[in-house]
Amino acid sequence: MNSTVVSVPVRSSEVKVEGDCAGHNTSRKEGLSLSWRDNKGTQFVFHVTFTGTADSFRVDNMTLHYNLTDTTFPDVTPKDAPVTVRLHEAQEFLSAHRNHSLRCADNKHVRLSGAGAPAEGVVLHLDDLRLQAFMRSTDNVFGEEENCVSPSSSKVVPIAVGCALLALVLIVIAAYLISRRRSRYGYQSV
Repeated sequence: MNSTVVSVPVRSSEVKVEGDCAGHNTSRKEGLSLSWRDNKGTQFVFHVTFTGTADSFRVDNMTLHYNLTDTTFPDVTPKDAPVTVRLHEAQEFLSAHRNHSLRCADNKHVRLSGAGAPAEGVVLHLDDLRLQAFMRSTDNVFGEEENCVSPSSSKVVPIAVGCALLALVLIVIAAYLISRRRSRYGYQSV
């Protein structure tokens, strides 16, 4: 399977935004849709669904719709076929407390999947993304910022590896000292 990286620039001035913000009243779900055309004319529609609890929200689903045009996706078949890819597993780092905003300043990778060969291996790169669901204020100002931290950037694994290496160094030093003490007496008769 050949893979091709296709960068789809999104110019904020050309994005059409629609949303369902009824969640702050009775529902526990909200949605946001962004649609735009890339610089080659291909239409993209990105939809995000949020699920909320009393004290937090998380991204429940992400869906990206696009067509396989010759200009944006050269050498791909079938031509002009519609493609829909979705979030295939929960991303723990896409959650925040209510009245806070979620910010992914670093490049985060989210794997999307769909049916058929053209929808395999789609990875969405989130860079400088800021979201807030269930916003109660009307001044359109983001709440306190919470950084999204992917599980791969967790500090638990490096700390565990460091502790294991420290234990190994201590064992080697102890073995060296014990072997030196034994060799100090020289050869002894049995």
